[in-house]
Amino acid sequence: MKDQSKTKQALIQELDSLRQGIEELKKSKSEWENERDGLKKSEARFRSYFDLPLYGIAITSPEKGWIEVNDRICSILGYSREEIVGKKKWTFFPHDGDLKRLMGYHQNRRKGEEGPPRNIHSVSLIGREM
Repeated sequence: MKDQSKTKQALIQELDSLRQGIEELKKSKSEWENERDGLKKSEARFRSYFDLPLYGIAITSPEKGWIEVNDRICSILGYSREEIVGKKKWTFFPHDGDLKRLMGYHQNRRKGEEGPPRNIHSVSLIGREM
């Protein structure tokens, strides 16, 4: 009888432990869902800014390739998205004077130093003749 009592007590403790584990998993799942929802909202907000036709915006790679471009940058450059993304380097488009300045910013970012100043207003680009 004494051994059965211990077995019952051990089973009760194990059951309590399992219930506690389930509650912790539920809490973790809820936290994960909240983080996922926040990320979705953030992505949607970024996408809405990216897709605005006011500015040409591009995401570039450390190797100077184009990862993603918006319609406005395609319009500015006179190239389709398919002609730019994964095919041309961004260094193909700036005029020589601007290219040197932009390469300096790029190299600084790669070293973890300060990137371009916030007040860049224009860059001279070489696009297709329209």
